[in-house]
Amino acid sequence: MVNEELRLIFEAEQKARKKIEEAQQEAAAILETAKKEAEKIKENQKTATQLKIKKILEDYQKKAETDAEKLISEAQQQKMEITREAESRAPDAVKLIFDVVLGRTHV
Repeated sequence: MVNEELRLIFEAEQKARKKIEEAQQEAAAILETAKKEAEKIKENQKTATQLKIKKILEDYQKKAETDAEKLISEAQQQKMEITREAESRAPDAVKLIFDVVLGRTHV
């Protein structure tokens, strides 16, 4: 009778150890999966940050191009106004020089 009880205790202990080992293996697998998922999340965050930075730089570039176009347009407008003002104040000989320099008349 005692032997039978000892055998049952031994078998129960063996089953418990096996279950503990299986649980440890499962926990290790879950931990490894979690580590891989965390790494994927980290990479996705890095990519998202890079995309945000790229978008910000593109926006700044577009704004700089627009500002440059406006400045060029304003400068061309001012040049035309200065030329018209100078022409209106210049005598006929100087007007001829302006026409030749600006390519409106060929000598």
